[in-house]
Amino acid sequence: MAEKRNLKRRELLYNLKVLDDETGELIGYAVDINAQGLKFSSSQDFEPGRRLELSLELPHEILGKRSIKLIGDVKWCSPDINPELRAAGVRFSSISTDDEETLVALMAQFSFV
Repeated sequence: MAEKRNLKRRELLYNLKVLDDETGELIGYAVDINAQGLKFSSSQDFEPGRRLELSLELPHEILGKRSIKLIGDVKWCSPDINPELRAAGVRFSSISTDDEETLVALMAQFSFV
């Protein structure tokens, strides 16, 4: 399959909790991330095209924040390496300037190419 993303995703040294921002429910753990989207593992299946309002729980306070809030659209969902989980790719459609700055700082501290 041809690569469609513009920016290479960066693998995380720390698996961030991915929460449903409306319910606070843990829906998975972020595996890799860039300024445009993320991949996360989950026990749930997500339909491509589904809009998600997410909160990423940070490993510690970064730029005065403990979490990043964003809205994104599921682009794909497939079996994870662990056969009990699913992996989903989300493209961000909305993220505040403050949260985007925090995301960049997070990637600088907790990710590698």
